[in-house]
Amino acid sequence: MIRTLNEARSGPPPRIASPESDRAPREMHRCLLIPEIVQQIVSNLDIDVGWNHTASGQLASLARTRIFHDDALDALWKHQSTMRHLIKCMPAALWQSGYATDTRRRTFTITFIRPIETSDWDRFLYYSKRVRAFTPPYLWAEDLSQVYDTLLQSDIPGGHLLPNLRRLNCGSSSATPMPSTHLGIGSDVQNRVEESRPFDKSLWYQIR
Repeated sequence: MIRTLNEARSGPPPRIASPESDRAPREMHRCLLIPEIVQQIVSNLDIDVGWNHTASGQLASLARTRIFHDDALDALWKHQSTMRHLIKCMPAALWQSGYATDTRRRTFTITFIRPIETSDWDRFLYYSKRVRAFTPPYLWAEDLSQVYDTLLQSDIPGGHLLPNLRRLNCGSSSATPMPSTHLGIGSDVQNRVEESRPFDKSLWYQIR
């Protein structure tokens, strides 16, 4: 199984001139046509990819293959701790990023530099539908308040930023507040969002 996985990730070996060079390339192992096996391979790498860079890199490699593409992307995007990665999937001419610096720390910021057009949402929504859990970042880490306000005042195709969110991890002492915003959770999903640690009830009214 490991050998088959490595073959799928690395692709075919480089072509070397030889008497046998005209032979047809080796076909992919038939077991990789079984969805359950593909899902099992991905699940073995589906750990906390945000902290495990090896697993994250392996999933990214699998996501570039036809067989593993969707399952690997689902695993890579399943748990997000910031909206910045989704925003950066939007056209580069739409936003700019930088750091706001005070005497104690540097805070990451993103701002929109032109109005959002309907076509700007394509890649954002392609990945955001895969997000199942969201953990707001620490207050000192980033300030995306302008981004949240702009996103949620926009005409979002489908109506929701994170349409398949199931888990919201937030604690009142550490999570970045999101004033006057929400995560675009649909009414049919809200009741299934789980609380994984002490929940700041005031935040719930901001995200519903």
